Amino acid sequence: MRTRVAMVVAIVLAVTITLVVDQPLAGAAPQGIEWGATNNNQAAVESAQGRPFAFLRIYRSIGQDVYGPDLRQQVASGHQLFLSIGPWDSANAPIKLSAIVNGSYDTYFATQFDKLNAIPATTYFAFDHEPTSAAHTRSCDDPSNCAAQFVAAWQHLHALAVSRGDTKFLWAWTMMSTFFRLNNDATATTWFPGASNVDRVGLDAYPANCDGTAANGTAQTLVSLTAVGRTWASTHVPAMPVIVPEWGAPSSSDAVRAAWFQRTYDDAKAGKLGQVTAMSYFNNSKGTRCAWALDTKAPSFSVFAKMATDPFFGATSA
Repeated sequence: MRTRVAMVVAIVLAVTITLVVDQPLAGAAPQGIEWGATNNNQAAVESAQGRPFAFLRIYRSIGQDVYGPDLRQQVASGHQLFLSIGPWDSANAPIKLSAIVNGSYDTYFATQFDKLNAIPATTYFAFDHEPTSAAHTRSCDDPSNCAAQFVAAWQHLHALAVSRGDTKFLWAWTMMSTFFRLNNDATATTWFPGASNVDRVGLDAYPANCDGTAANGTAQTLVSLTAVGRTWASTHVPAMPVIVPEWGAPSSSDAVRAAWFQRTYDDAKAGKLGQVTAMSYFNNSKGTRCAWALDTKAPSFSVFAKMATDPFFGATSA
């Protein structure tokens, strides 16, 4: 009898766990998801998908103008912007986070923040996106204490913007989704600049790393790739929207890519992305193992275009 009871309990627990994983987390976004992408091959992709992107993912280094004539034209044509500034110069030499904290770059950032604040449309901004990646930790003075340095730099820049009245744009703390799986909750939290300094939690998500390995164990869907990060957000900042500033589909075959797009489409419509309010496709490639770029002539693109033109992906940021 005890054996039967134990078996029943085990089955119930297994079913319950499965159902919990597949259910949307608290803070779901019933009004839909905002549709964005990097601006590589933008005109061709927008024409092929039958609509413009709501926002464009743009990358800058320290010293570069974040809002020049090219982006002014994008805004004039109805696009919103998601701008990142990385802690390195135009030659890709790292700029130490301590130099950000001590105000050495305040003049540059003040000028850029004033420009971002003057943009009429809602704008996302990220300083040092994916700060735990090898390309970004070069800017840490002390690699063993990089989290504290990143947080101090972020908080310094946020305070600078507020002091100038530059409060229109949204600060998007952007981490790799794998970071949350590979680290415990306490470690993840040490990288968070605080709810008063952040408006969005960003999770960059890919089904494989550039070395060809799975990015999240056996996880191969956007829901499972972002699950741990979304759980972190719902626990620590339950009222804060989550965005996916970068995502890509596998390129092992066009059939696999089409199926991945369809699964992402179905899961999003079913609310399984929880509190995600915006997502931006990384339409770039970095070698054959990071071949995320879209092929507008491939059959899989028809699924991508179906997502793009669905009213569910017609939301706008507030």
